[in-house]
Amino acid sequence: MQHDDPAMLFLVASSILFVAVACTAVEAQTGACPGDCDGNGRVDSVEFARSVRALFDPELACNSDATAKLTAAHVTSTIVYAALERPLCAAGRRSRWDALPPLAGGPRQEVGVAALDGVVYVIGGITGRAVGVATVEAYDVSRGEWHAVAPLPRPLHHVAAAADANFVYTAGGYAGAAFSPVSDVFRYDPQNDAWESLPALPTRIGAAAAAVRGRKLHVVGGGRGLASTSDHLILDLDSLEWKVAAPLPEAVNHLAAVVWNERLYVVGGRRDPFGLNNSTGLYRYEADSDRWQALAPMPTARSGHAAAVSGSLLAVFGGEVDPSRFPSFVYPHVEVYDFERDIWYSDAPMPLARHGFGAATVDGAIYLPGVASRAGFGETAWHDRWVVR
Repeated sequence: MQHDDPAMLFLVASSILFVAVACTAVEAQTGACPGDCDGNGRVDSVEFARSVRALFDPELACNSDATAKLTAAHVTSTIVYAALERPLCAAGRRSRWDALPPLAGGPRQEVGVAALDGVVYVIGGITGRAVGVATVEAYDVSRGEWHAVAPLPRPLHHVAAAADANFVYTAGGYAGAAFSPVSDVFRYDPQNDAWESLPALPTRIGAAAAAVRGRKLHVVGGGRGLASTSDHLILDLDSLEWKVAAPLPEAVNHLAAVVWNERLYVVGGRRDPFGLNNSTGLYRYEADSDRWQALAPMPTARSGHAAAVSGSLLAVFGGEVDPSRFPSFVYPHVEVYDFERDIWYSDAPMPLARHGFGAATVDGAIYLPGVASRAGFGETAWHDRWVVR
């Protein structure tokens, strides 16, 4: 092919002009991924090369929000989304991360997290000084400020936490450096800034997950010693009586649980004590039949992750153990499940890869306070939020 062929030059020039106009129109309508000129949800090699060239010639940009001035950040975004198998932006959803004030009390990991009335509570955990603390901090979303509230009745870490319209609950957890599982169940009343004990779990358990569905507190999975469990226990919040329900399809600890449309979902977790044998399982509990239904598995098997619901999406963040990520061994992955379509998407990585934390939703934004930046002990005071539109 001769590069000075007039007919070929005209064809190439016309194609570039057509693609540039089409790309801008597509992205304006669908919110497609950075660098995705044709809006098909993927960045192919031609589109990627175009983004690189657009650094030097902005007129080649196909992103409607990048025509004024392009930077290396645009190319970085293109690289990120080109590497994802099914990016969230392909579904017309775009996310962002907002850095927030760090934990006021300093670094903490293996915490319980729950939100109530616009306040995010960070409960117990591990610090650089103690394996298990009673500390409870509260982040007021409207004010953007932390404040201390009444501590737990005793120091604990790896507690399962959840909230209903009036109270915050914790279930189980580990005590001390021996990681001794406990059966404690506590309820926090923000009106009186006080904790009270509720009927204990039928068994001692730590690193479980909890969620409130209607007037039921579900506690699922967890660990006892070196063994994982498939336990599924339900506390009636009116009668305060425990019931044993259908066990999880697999025994896992360090899992996550959420409720969407009055149905309970659990995701991920570790089958072993160390996070080297993790699950991709996503299961929904059918209360009427007391059965679990397997849904589309999570793309990345992991444990120690955080999960929360935003609209019709279940977002899962971080976790461990990723042998390929030396020396942290922590996943930066963000994977998002569409409840209505039974499909998983991937999003851009977390600003800081982490595990040993929790997530809670306030007004559609997901807050992620208290983390460990490396497998094992690596606590930080990091705090941010994930917002999707």
